[in-house]
Amino acid sequence: MYFVMAACSSLPLIGDDDEDNGRPGAPGANADGSSSSSSSSSGSPVPNAMAGEWHKGGSRLKLRYLKGDDGTQQFLGWSDSARGGEDCSFLQHADGSWRCMPTATALVGGYFASASCTGTELVYLAKGLPAPKYGQKYEGLGTRRYPVTKPHAGAVYWRQPTTGACQDVSSLSTSSDVYAVGPELPPSAFVLGTLTTSP
Repeated sequence: MYFVMAACSSLPLIGDDDEDNGRPGAPGANADGSSSSSSSSSGSPVPNAMAGEWHKGGSRLKLRYLKGDDGTQQFLGWSDSARGGEDCSFLQHADGSWRCMPTATALVGGYFASASCTGTELVYLAKGLPAPKYGQKYEGLGTRRYPVTKPHAGAVYWRQPTTGACQDVSSLSTSSDVYAVGPELPPSAFVLGTLTTSP
């Protein structure tokens, strides 16, 4: 089992269930073979005292969860208090590290403001949708984040991935809102996580 541990907090491990629980004659077993132990068996809910430790807020990342009117709580994700409370999720960065990066993004996918397909890159969303705050670019097994700076009203060009040719696709603006993105945000802008394997 793998899990990501944030640099600002730690997570305890939950051990395996006792293989003897439920076997007639085993410690804690009833005569019919059922377990009288208070520990959880395979397929049973995790005891509340243990379940609450799997997701633990730190000095910077805070828990987001749904709270039922019967007292239940369901983990939804993380809120980065150092970045205005924006939602984030642990993802692998293009540099190989694990970072809690913003999840509300638009894809940075080879669109540019210049006819040479260099310089300022662009992102787009269907018209009428809220403006994205970040652009996301996939690279290898990881991803990068770029701040969205302003709406783009000029020509739009697309670099073909196979030939590298730069093609005018300005008609994209008729059905989409286009935005420019700025320089990449450094990995250090986001909380570092450590990928850990349980015993």
